[in-house]
Amino acid sequence: MKSLHKFRHGLDTVLSWVCALLFAAMVVVGTYQIVTRYFFGRPSTVSEELLTYSFPWMALLSSALVFGKRDHMRMGFLADKITGTPRKVLEIISECLVLLLAAVVMLYGGVSIMKLTMTQVTASLGIPMGTVYTVLPLSGALIVVYSVLNIIDLATDSVEEHSSTSAEWGGKHNEQQLRVSCNQPPQLSEGFRCRWCRRHSGRLRRQLWQQLHRCFLWCYQRSQHHRRYP
Repeated sequence: MKSLHKFRHGLDTVLSWVCALLFAAMVVVGTYQIVTRYFFGRPSTVSEELLTYSFPWMALLSSALVFGKRDHMRMGFLADKITGTPRKVLEIISECLVLLLAAVVMLYGGVSIMKLTMTQVTASLGIPMGTVYTVLPLSGALIVVYSVLNIIDLATDSVEEHSSTSAEWGGKHNEQQLRVSCNQPPQLSEGFRCRWCRRHSGRLRRQLWQQLHRCFLWCYQRSQHHRRYP
């Protein structure tokens, strides 16, 4: 098991650095595009394609990393009500479904679309579109590997502490702990959340997601407007 944990840690480190470098490159290229467009009046088509194709690479690789950490947003109002062995079985089934989806849709489908688009070439960069779509099977393979590691951890009761679903509420927590309110001092055990937080966390996450969606939609509409009327 130690070798598996070392392998996971090394994979997390590599993916984190790759995503960070991609994000830094996007910031530099985006700044260059803004300067050439608004200060020199000569927008760069190469930088626009770099931004267009580097964003899905960063998004998919980051999603694979988050799948490995099991930190994706989830609707846990049903899963949080069960404990013990049923909770473990439910989490293993969830990981198996993620593994199946990644293997069929992203890995197999990604390889298929790569083969179909190898003859197409991008307008400015001049690279095959199949190269751009390489991120699909790559991220799919990473999600499959992470899902297998998560299933092994769940089956052997060695789920890491950073997992957002590793805190189980069993009979060891007495009723006095469950009655703690948000107004009392935060003298709570590790992984404990008060009843108000557990009740309203889903609503707060949905509101945050709606605000982010509106922000991204507004930015997209503004970018389309600038493209049509530079």
